[in-house]
Amino acid sequence: LAGDTEAQMQFLERLANVGEREEGTRSDALFRMAEVLLADADSIEAGITRLREALEASDRVERGAMVLEQAVAQHPTNGELLDVYEQVARKGEDDRILFHYLKTRAEHADATVDQVREAVEKAIALEQTEPVEGLLSRAVALAEDMLDGRSQVGWALLGLARVRLDAGDLAGAVKWLGEAAE
Repeated sequence: LAGDTEAQMQFLERLANVGEREEGTRSDALFRMAEVLLADADSIEAGITRLREALEASDRVERGAMVLEQAVAQHPTNGELLDVYEQVARKGEDDRILFHYLKTRAEHADATVDQVREAVEKAIALEQTEPVEGLLSRAVALAEDMLDGRSQVGWALLGLARVRLDAGDLAGAVKWLGEAAE
C-alpha cells in the first residue's frame, strides 16, 4: 500500500467516509489525502480541495499549515498553493507559521516589496534575526526592477545598515547608509 497512490486514496476515502461521525478520524484521513494529492503536481487542485475539507472538519490549522509547508517546498512556483498557505497561516494564531509563510512568499518570484517588508517585520517581532538580512536584501533587489524602487525601500537600506553595524561591519553599514542617502 505504501507505493500505490491509487490504493492509498481509496483506503483514505473509505476511512474518511466511515469516520464521518468521528471528527478526528475523518479529518486525519482528509489531511492524509491532501498530503498524497499535493505531492503530485497533476493533482494539486484536488489536494487543495481535500485540504479545505479537512480544515472544515477540524480546527487544526497547524496540521493544515504543515501539509502546505511541505507542498510549497515540493512545488515552489505554484502560486495557488501559496495563496491557500496564506489563508491558513493568517487564520491560525501561531506567528511562527505566519512567518514561515511570509518568508516563503518573499522568496517567490512574484513577491512584492510590501510582502517582503511584512516578512521582515514579523521576523523582528519574533526575534528571528538570522533571516532579516536576506529579506532586506530581497526587498532591495525587488526595488531595482521598479521605476520608483529606491523610494520604496529606504527602510530596507537603513535596515541593512543597522544589520551590518550590529555585525561589526562598519564599512558595510556606511555603504548601505550611502545608498539610502542617494
